Amino acid sequence: MSAVTPIDLRKKTDVPAQATHQELTTPKLSPVELSKTLGRIFRRWDDPDHRLFSSSEELRHFRKNVARYAWRRHKKKVTRAQARAQSVPSTKPSRARHNATRLNQRDVQALIRNAIQLAKETGLDFSSRKVTKEVALVLTHLNREPDFEATIPTSIKRPVRPSSAATSSRDIKVQQRVLDSVRALQRIPANQCTPEQSLLFLALSMGTLLGMEEEVIRHTLLNLSSEHLPRLNIKRGPHHWFIGCLPGLPRTHPAHYRLKIPNHLRRLLRACRQSPVPSPATSSQQADVWWFSSDATLDLNSSLEARATHLDQLLVTGLSQLLDSQAPRRTGSSASLKSVRSLLRHAFRCTTLLGPAPLWSQLLRRYPLPVCSWRSPWQHDESLLLSAAPLPTSGTSSASGAMNVSEPEDIETDLHTPELLMGGGDWSNESSPSTSSRYRQDQLSTDWYVKAGNQLYAYITELEHEGLIPPRGKSAIQRHDAITSRYAKKLIHMLGEDSYPLWILLWLSYQSSTQGNKASTLRTYLSRLTPTSMMMLPDIPWLTLWDGELMEAISEQLPTQKGWDTSTSHNFFQTFNQFISFCQGNDRLTGIPPVQGEGGRFISTLRTHLIMPHEAEHLTRALSRRRSGLRRSWLIAFLLGYYGGLRAGEVMALTLHDVIINQPGEDGPTYCYVEIHAGKTANARRSVPLHLLISPELMTLVREWIDRRRESFAGQQRLKNIALLGPESSPLGYSRESLLTPLMAWARQSLRGALTPGLELEDIHFDFHLLRHNAISWLVLRLYSDDYPQLLDRLSSACRGHWSFTPAALANCRRAVYDVLEKDAKARGHRLELLAKLIGHRNSQTLTHHYTHVLGEIHGEVLLELMKRR
Repeated sequence: MSAVTPIDLRKKTDVPAQATHQELTTPKLSPVELSKTLGRIFRRWDDPDHRLFSSSEELRHFRKNVARYAWRRHKKKVTRAQARAQSVPSTKPSRARHNATRLNQRDVQALIRNAIQLAKETGLDFSSRKVTKEVALVLTHLNREPDFEATIPTSIKRPVRPSSAATSSRDIKVQQRVLDSVRALQRIPANQCTPEQSLLFLALSMGTLLGMEEEVIRHTLLNLSSEHLPRLNIKRGPHHWFIGCLPGLPRTHPAHYRLKIPNHLRRLLRACRQSPVPSPATSSQQADVWWFSSDATLDLNSSLEARATHLDQLLVTGLSQLLDSQAPRRTGSSASLKSVRSLLRHAFRCTTLLGPAPLWSQLLRRYPLPVCSWRSPWQHDESLLLSAAPLPTSGTSSASGAMNVSEPEDIETDLHTPELLMGGGDWSNESSPSTSSRYRQDQLSTDWYVKAGNQLYAYITELEHEGLIPPRGKSAIQRHDAITSRYAKKLIHMLGEDSYPLWILLWLSYQSSTQGNKASTLRTYLSRLTPTSMMMLPDIPWLTLWDGELMEAISEQLPTQKGWDTSTSHNFFQTFNQFISFCQGNDRLTGIPPVQGEGGRFISTLRTHLIMPHEAEHLTRALSRRRSGLRRSWLIAFLLGYYGGLRAGEVMALTLHDVIINQPGEDGPTYCYVEIHAGKTANARRSVPLHLLISPELMTLVREWIDRRRESFAGQQRLKNIALLGPESSPLGYSRESLLTPLMAWARQSLRGALTPGLELEDIHFDFHLLRHNAISWLVLRLYSDDYPQLLDRLSSACRGHWSFTPAALANCRRAVYDVLEKDAKARGHRLELLAKLIGHRNSQTLTHHYTHVLGEIHGEVLLELMKRR
């Protein structure tokens, strides 16, 4: 007996030729009979010796029966065409013609239902999704036949919405066990609760109250020491818990979440401690002692496995003691490591029943956690006092106050040179202000990245044809370098120096000459580094414009826009980080952190430094003393960044046409809206009410500057061609390197006396994007001070006396965030979503996890109110 050749319909080579004319003219087959034929095929689905069809003849017969519909449809089309030509109406109803000529959605659904029924009758356990998928594959191939049309069945993909609540019966049972264990531990008197039971209660409370998953709970407990809980033994004063934002971080690392501990957790932390309490004389020596080490033999320098084993033993002992106390009511229950981990794994699901709102219950769920600033606004800092003198207007000046604010006079004249102005030279009256050092992205052609990509692919092809991948020998290396230099000159002529395609070329040259990669590998790297959606982002063409905001836009939106799967996203970020490391090794992108995709374990602490409001007040006082164009441009840029939260690219692109402000003499209150028409992401389009975010004195200075710019070029230029920030003698704008870079360098030197103890000036990444982080942090604090007024009472005296925390300023802040149509946003918990819209973020998760550095104190107040209600 000859072997049967298996047929796979997914392969085009296995699909036989189309049916002949004689076969198509046979009587048609009904959808029911067609489904029976398909059902007979399904009977052999699990047979290892056969595929979808046992032979090409059977597949030919099946396709012949289906293709008869195409012939009938062709005859009906010819008949209708002749009837229309003769203007003779058809005798059959249109619905009958429609059903007789093609497989519509109803016929396909009937075919699928009958096929599923026949498969069940034969005892085959096939899911409806599998049957639908196979029918769709068959009909897709049949649609390639001439004059055949069938509706392809589609499977509806339900949106995956992760929920904290239990979604299965097993999860509900385990959740009930967690709740029973928590209630049983609550009933134990404090003087009868053992340290092991307190530890178990603490671990479950970290899940049910703080919303932590098992990984975060275990790593937090495994790295707990006295340094993470300062002032815990002191009765008075606020108590804070420094929780590592990544597993295994030492206490000296700045990436920690500074949580104000509620009384419930503070008592449990004291009760479960087994290490000796260090005295003030020995506190520095016992800083590395683990919190749960009874004899100080296990410290933070011990192996993680040893600490994990000891922690598991303590948790199992605590659960065993709890079950023994409930022996009359529980029979057959035993404590094991599996049962303990099951409780910890499902403890976070109880936050929907016992925990706070979803925002706070999901904040500490998984790594990485949000980063709180080391510089707490609740610490009293008496070194810098806010002067009570009024803010000087354009014609007055005042003392510098207690802060040492330097005034570099030489920069004032140097920045007026045409070389530092973008587009210096001959410009027509219709020219727009420039925003880059040499080239402007709006002057590039829309297909610039296609042309640059073609040059890079041509470079790889020429190296491959010359046999220089990799180059072997001295002469081959010289030829390799010559080809690289030739293509580098082309890219420099196209985009200028420090362009992204130029550095891709240099990186590919490094990969081919030093790493020895093949041409196919280089093409794979190039395709990963140049996706179309990424190349169309603003500021991508030049590395000098890259910042942390652009990296966050790439990591958050690029995988979702492209629809990548997990492996594709992982490959992209791995290659992109290799490229960034190469650039950083050549003194480029030195302040850019590595990029991570969804679920990445990298966290940046470059911009967690808080500029206190009174420090910002001293900077604005110093900038307002002189009326020169540079100083006022510095002042406006600082206000837009620190109070408005604008990005650097958005500030540099502003013109007078983008600022909507009421004219002098108009009735009504003063208003000033800054319109952002484009930015790094699609969510950057927004309107910022600047008059609600700054003080009236600062608003007066902003109005004066706008009026001066309008009067200087009235009748000469259109408003859209007059840059908001520029010299008094030109409608053009300053470049980013000549305006924002010296501004932040001056501010950094001016704030050198306000550093956190233990930090150096070089440790702080003082760029313009730091102002955006500060704006969001202070806006969140001002919004939540409406619900928790005790937050204002704990602020330092200098911060508490600032105008931004007065009742009128807090009311204006709420007006700026809460839209008119969202009057109940506060009650519905949408305040952070609206704040994300005001800032230009897609959702509140990016705002809370990457930009807000004061959440720990607010989180503590939320937990305090929750414990009071319970």
